[in-house]
Amino acid sequence: KSSAEIFQRFDVQPIAAASLGQVHRASYEGREVVVKVLRPGIEELVASDVKAAAWILAILERRFATNPHVRGLRVAVEEFSLRIGDEMDFRKEADNAERIRENFRGNRHILIPRIERELVRQRVLVMEYMPGVRIDRAVSPGVVSGNGLKRARGADIVASVMELYIQMMLVDGLFHADPHPGNLLVAPDGRIILLDFGMVVPVPRETRWHLIQTVFASIRKDVDGVVAGFEALGVIEPDADPEVVRELVRALLELAHSRTTVPERIEMLLADQVMGTLYDWPVTLPREMVYFARAAALIEGLGVHYDPRFNPIVFAAPIALRMRRRILSSLGDQPARDPNEWVYALSGVLGAVAGVMTRAGRSFLSRLEAEFEAARPPEIPRVEMRRLPAAASQ
Repeated sequence: KSSAEIFQRFDVQPIAAASLGQVHRASYEGREVVVKVLRPGIEELVASDVKAAAWILAILERRFATNPHVRGLRVAVEEFSLRIGDEMDFRKEADNAERIRENFRGNRHILIPRIERELVRQRVLVMEYMPGVRIDRAVSPGVVSGNGLKRARGADIVASVMELYIQMMLVDGLFHADPHPGNLLVAPDGRIILLDFGMVVPVPRETRWHLIQTVFASIRKDVDGVVAGFEALGVIEPDADPEVVRELVRALLELAHSRTTVPERIEMLLADQVMGTLYDWPVTLPREMVYFARAAALIEGLGVHYDPRFNPIVFAAPIALRMRRRILSSLGDQPARDPNEWVYALSGVLGAVAGVMTRAGRSFLSRLEAEFEAARPPEIPRVEMRRLPAAASQ
C-alpha cells in the first residue's frame, strides 16, 4: 500500500534526518504519529564501510600491534559491526522501545512514545508523535520558557536525565546507547521524552555491581576503590604500571571533584603530566563503558548550560543514594528498612556543598559500600583494593 492509503495525512518534508533514515509526521486513525523510514541502499553502503574499516584496522594492527589506541579502535569497529545490523531493522527498534516504555511505566518525569505495532516493518517504524524542544535548547541558566514549555529549572531537567540513565544502567540493565541531544526532548509540561531505540544494549548484572562500587568510590574520592573498580570492569590493561594508574586516577578524581568551569578543567587536563599519562595509559574501554562515557558527557554538557561550574559527581551523589534501594532490589537483594533512614537525608548535603565530603557523608558512604558488599551474590567475585605502603600513600 502507498502512504496515502495508510495515513490520513503524510508530510513529505521530513522533520528529522540522519545517516540511516529520516522521520516524517503523519496522521493515522486520528492520531498524530511519526514515520521513520530507512534510506534506500543503506544496507549495502554500510556493509561496504564496515569492510573498508576492517581492512584499514588490519593494516594498523600489523604496524602498531601494541598501541592501546589501536586496540581501542578495534573495540569501536567491532561494536559498530555488531550493532549496525540491529539499527537497520526497525522491528528490533520497536521491541526495544516497548521494553523501555514498560520499564518507565508510571514514571512522572519520563515519556516514551507508543509504538503503532501493526505498521512496523523491517524498514518502517511508526510511533506516537510527542511535541517537545531539543534538550540542549531547553536547558539554560535560570528557567526554561518559550515554545509553550512550562517553566522549569535547568537543574531539574538535568536531574531527570541523570535519573533516567542511572535507572537504565544500574536498575533495568537495558541501556539506551545513543545518548545525544537529538534523542532527548523536553515536553511542554517539563517531562523528558526519550527517542530513537535502534541502539540499546544489555548491561550484565556483574557489570552493574562493579559500576556501583566504582561510582561510590568516586563519590568518596577513594583512589584505591576506583582503581579496583576499573580493573574489575576491564578498563585497565593487564600490563599497566600500578603506580602510574593510581596517580592518574588520583589526578582525575581531583579534576572531577573540582568546582571549576569547563575551560578551567580543560586547562587542568591539558597539563603535561596528566595529558601525557592519559595518552600513553594502556586503557581499552569495554563496549558498555563506551556508551556510559557518552551518556556522562551528555549530562555534563547539559549541566554546564545552566551552571558553568556544574560538577556531575557531586550532582549525582544524592540521586544515586536516593535510588540505592531500587538498585539493590534489581540485583536480587531485598534490603530491610533501615531504622536510621534519616541518615540518608545527609546525602542532600553532597549536592549543596561542591566537592566537600563531610565526616558524616564519608561514614555513610562507607556503610553503604558495606551494604552492597554484603548483598553481593556469591557468583560475583569480590574486588580487592590495591593498597600501597603507608609511606607511599601520603
